[in-house]
Amino acid sequence: NALITGIDLSKNMLELLRQRYVAHVSQITLVADSFLTMPFGTQAYDHIISALAIHHLLRDTKRELYVKIHAALKPGGKYIEGDSVVPAEMESQFLAEYHQQIAGMPQAEDGHYHIDVPFSIDTQRSLLLEAGFKNFELVWQKDSTAVWNVAVYVVTA
Repeated sequence: NALITGIDLSKNMLELLRQRYVAHVSQITLVADSFLTMPFGTQAYDHIISALAIHHLLRDTKRELYVKIHAALKPGGKYIEGDSVVPAEMESQFLAEYHQQIAGMPQAEDGHYHIDVPFSIDTQRSLLLEAGFKNFELVWQKDSTAVWNVAVYVVTA
């Protein structure tokens, strides 16, 4: 009985999603837009899920997005994120590489480059708590000793 809103910049990806879930198309709203610019509304969702979508955002932009997500959730709603993470000691290295890569590039049209800048779980926790979330729970992590791995965490509005 769920109603789903899918957001992606790629119309092709949204079409693939629509085709895969054609039996449930009446429950799905697909939006070709950026989650950075699309208005989410206030207290409009029970759950918001992000999967491998925001590891290219810098700290301030990610915090702003988390504030927006927090506002869009109903009280007690859950935000679930699965994304790339790195050990804390690797964050500064990835950030330095990011700045080195963009140094010679023209300004991105939307101001955001799609270059991976993953953070540690501790940084993710801090950003989410700063945005107003509570009850950070690390649900799963592929390999906590790897330089580059994936984790899933849940927070409550």
